[in-house]
Amino acid sequence: MSSRPGRNEPCSCGSGQKYKRCCLPREEAARAEALRQQTLLDDDTFEGDEFEDDGWDAVEGDVAPFDIAAVSSVRYTRGFASTMKEIEQGDGLHVIEWVAPAIPSSLLELFADEEIEALDGPWGDETVANPIQFDLIEVDTPRDGLVIEVFNRAVLLLHDNTELTRSIHRICVGLDRLAGGEAVAVVPPGVPSPDTVDPVGSVSVAEEAVDFAALRKTHGRQSGICQLCHLEITRSNAGKHFASCAPAHDEGKGTLQTLFRLRVTSPGLPAYWLELEVRDDARLTSLDQFLRDLWLECCGHLSQFGIGTEEYASQPADFGLARLGSPQRTMASPLSKALTFCDGRFSYEYDFGSTTVLQLDVKGERTGRIGRQAVRLLARNTPPVWPCAVCGEPATRIDVEAYGYGYLCDRHASGREALLPVVNSPRTGVCAYARDTC
Repeated sequence: MSSRPGRNEPCSCGSGQKYKRCCLPREEAARAEALRQQTLLDDDTFEGDEFEDDGWDAVEGDVAPFDIAAVSSVRYTRGFASTMKEIEQGDGLHVIEWVAPAIPSSLLELFADEEIEALDGPWGDETVANPIQFDLIEVDTPRDGLVIEVFNRAVLLLHDNTELTRSIHRICVGLDRLAGGEAVAVVPPGVPSPDTVDPVGSVSVAEEAVDFAALRKTHGRQSGICQLCHLEITRSNAGKHFASCAPAHDEGKGTLQTLFRLRVTSPGLPAYWLELEVRDDARLTSLDQFLRDLWLECCGHLSQFGIGTEEYASQPADFGLARLGSPQRTMASPLSKALTFCDGRFSYEYDFGSTTVLQLDVKGERTGRIGRQAVRLLARNTPPVWPCAVCGEPATRIDVEAYGYGYLCDRHASGREALLPVVNSPRTGVCAYARDTC
């Protein structure tokens, strides 16, 4: 009698994982290799076409493709978490499982239509958003299994508008509806009913209402307004524009100063950008306060700059925010001194619970007079348009409890409670941020 555990039982090695996810793949590979070696020993001919047809290819040919009709269980885990550790511990995640023969036929048809076997593996990036949006789909048959692990699905859909990514999103939306007891109509992708919502109150993305490819391109070309002469400019011509515009708007008197021109962007959100001039003797506290006042401040959260291998914190390391081997400094350091530790590119993080990450690049340096102010705003992006998830009209609100893309117009936001305004900031929809100085 075999002592091997069943595929879905805990592995005998003590790892805590299911046998099929732990030692089974290695054991099956070892058996396949043993069979291949035995084929070689039994074969009288070791060269030519006959040899090419033996061994591993024969073993691979015996493996049946993933059989949707034979699915024995489907387990769907979803939710939001601030750290990967929370995900590993299951904190804040919701789990639903369907077991044969009670698996809805519409679910199996959804898997078949979307060719779920082609999506096996990890999708998305857990580092590009906070909180982390997490979907885990585990599908088992008596002799096979597959796992789809999706991080930050809304961001992934926005920035990787491929058919495979859209297929993942459609599957997750379908599973959301089934988890809430809704029927899933298996039809070609189209615009859902305007009133269709998922079980946690978020609007299902209308794929024809939100053209993510066009939206990504539009946001990548987002223009800005020069705060000195009030002309509309682009990021690509900002350097040429400020070579003449910035000196023309300097103070007439005062001490000449070295000024750094910085571009501030938000990774993953290309519509948002700033152009700043900062005095070289300005302390990082001044730059921190400027970014808070213009773009970020909501609840007095902690923040830090990452410049080269150094970290400069608004509240130093007693709070355990420093990376291993990198003791934190205070933001009292002058910018010019801090920049000696990097190649002109550095990062900034605001709020270590629902973090907004910014990237800053030194785009130029000149001598001029901007007076007593430590930081001068040169340009800011024009407010980007976010289409309503239901109708595609410009959104004015964002549903912070939406599981996915939660931008809504006034009409489709009506009756919802967890709403924040859409404002001109990369912190839109995060924490309690609701300010807009445009």
